[in-house]
Amino acid sequence: IIDAFLEKNKLYWLARGDVFANKYIANFMTSLRTAPIYRSSEVGFVDIKRNNESFEICFSLLAKNRMVGIFPEGITVHERKLQTPFKKGFARLAFQAHEKLGRPIMIMPVGVSYHSLTKTRTDVFVRFGQAFSTELFFDEYKTNQANALKNITHHLENELYKIIINYDSVKNQSALNAAIEQEYESRSENLKLGVSTDPKFYEKELEIVNNFIAKEANGIKPTAVLNKKANSIKLNILQVSLYKLSAVLGKIIYFIPNQFSKYIIESKIKKSAFWGTVRFIVLYGFFPIFVIILALLTFLFSKIAALVVLFLLPVLVYLGLVSQSILDNQ
Repeated sequence: IIDAFLEKNKLYWLARGDVFANKYIANFMTSLRTAPIYRSSEVGFVDIKRNNESFEICFSLLAKNRMVGIFPEGITVHERKLQTPFKKGFARLAFQAHEKLGRPIMIMPVGVSYHSLTKTRTDVFVRFGQAFSTELFFDEYKTNQANALKNITHHLENELYKIIINYDSVKNQSALNAAIEQEYESRSENLKLGVSTDPKFYEKELEIVNNFIAKEANGIKPTAVLNKKANSIKLNILQVSLYKLSAVLGKIIYFIPNQFSKYIIESKIKKSAFWGTVRFIVLYGFFPIFVIILALLTFLFSKIAALVVLFLLPVLVYLGLVSQSILDNQ
């Protein structure tokens, strides 16, 4: 998602080192501009030394004015809020690069906020924050590394709090959802299949959530009353029936790829932090193979039918996803 905003200078990402244990996966990850970063909690203390190789890659990239991406939260959880305190790996990398290259390193906070983690389609808000330089803390780093690491990490946390929408930090979720849905309803002309097309909606949603957090921090119970279902799409009985039929048909076609992805997760992936990523890769990687296999089997009986299968199945699955999105918002 972040890479989608960068036309030329694509990020080189750092990912947890235990993903690279398998050489085939390691080669695949490397092809995606990814390098391992090792932590004692994941691979043991001895492997920490292997970070030097990854850091050298990062130093060479930064020397060429390339960008390195790292997730300082250091964990993947199904929560819509900033996970603090941050890991200090990004700070060590930045300060060491500053030392090695003899010039400051710029740090750009980027916030990614998901309006929903469960809907078929949802808004994803991406906001680039205020960049800052290692120069701000470098003098302190030369005399007291521990304090410098702590302070630059705290500074980044504060900057990200300004651009991340911390939905799950609100205690009264029902009132928050009602307030956000009312805002969606007021901008219903800017919705397309339940997803906002208004570029200013991020600021409004951030404001709503932050107001709730501030009120709760001051002991005030925020409330919101929803008089009608927000961003609803009004459908007649025939339309509902057609959309339901399309959604069911899409699920039937997608059943085998979906079950295959679940099997891979349940039998091969022990750590829940990887489930979402693996499910995404398996579904989107296996589905084209699944369609091609069905087309080849159909080709044994009819060339025309094989072409229909090859081109029609992906369309039907897409229409099923869109139909489910419409039904969710009616």
